Amino acid sequence: MTPARLCLAVLLLATVLGGCIGDPDPPVAPTVDKVEILPGEYLDNRFFFVDQVDGGDNPGRNPSREIIDLSSLHVFVRQPDGVLQVEDVANMAAYLDPTGVWSGINFQTPVYQAARWREVAFDLRLDADGEMECIDLGQSLDQDQVVGICYDVLSPMDNLLYKVGDYPGRDADNRVELDGGELFFRLKLIKPEWADQSAFTFDYVRRNVYNLRRTHIDPTKFSLSIRTLQADDRDPQLDEGLIPYVRVFGLDKYNANGVGIPDNAPDLQNIYVFDLVKGLLYFPKDFAEPFNGTRTQYETNANTSGFFWDGTYLPANLMPEIYDHRVNPATYADFSTFRIDLGYTQ
Repeated sequence: MTPARLCLAVLLLATVLGGCIGDPDPPVAPTVDKVEILPGEYLDNRFFFVDQVDGGDNPGRNPSREIIDLSSLHVFVRQPDGVLQVEDVANMAAYLDPTGVWSGINFQTPVYQAARWREVAFDLRLDADGEMECIDLGQSLDQDQVVGICYDVLSPMDNLLYKVGDYPGRDADNRVELDGGELFFRLKLIKPEWADQSAFTFDYVRRNVYNLRRTHIDPTKFSLSIRTLQADDRDPQLDEGLIPYVRVFGLDKYNANGVGIPDNAPDLQNIYVFDLVKGLLYFPKDFAEPFNGTRTQYETNANTSGFFWDGTYLPANLMPEIYDHRVNPATYADFSTFRIDLGYTQ
């Protein structure tokens, strides 16, 4: 075979095999794992407020003059009937605290009294000023579990003003005698059974935190958007003014450098909104019901004259039902009008 014919044969063989000999493999397009989260899938019964200074407490604790001693905060969960275990605390009773300052309570009529309670660990969720936002129990509790707390309240000079509830081993002399003559430690009730839920106790739970389904998330390989569930020709990630919903819902207030100029992308660098290590999304603390906000809240989030309210999709598709104590959580998905979309690039 002549050299020319040999070269031609090699070229033909390379073509059959899909390329010239020695060529690198064609690049493989990255894959994206997609996750969808409905608004009603927030982490229920996991994050709790200690009191309701801006809510139902009347008159409520004055946080500038009445300061919770965080080192004195303890959380207890009622246990099923049974034999007292070593880690249990015997005889505790839980009460509503409608004033927020542990006064005016009839301690002879607890909401719950039980023979077995157990102290549980928790994390403190702090804001940018180092103030407590809420407590994180680390996992969502069942609807019928009961939670009570106790803590001390101090003056700005660190003087004890009053105690909320009793801590076992320290406040034994403060126990109350209930029917039958037994003595019970007192706790402030922050979570009743579902059947005993009221608008007041319902508001102790923080309902704007979502599980991002993964932990230790690489921000360069992660995307998040909020979209409508309507079927029309408009981009579902944008409102009628072409503003991304991720901005309207308060997740885009800064640019990539942390400057207060929205850049139409979620603020993944904001550790008070995105905890990428634990895989959690916290809507802003002053946006308790992100999918049932007010016109003013959304206008403030959008931060532009191009935001429109009247006659648009958003005000017609709010979801108050997912923040209503009278609605069964099992039905929250039925009220969905928006969705949070996550993307993880491989």
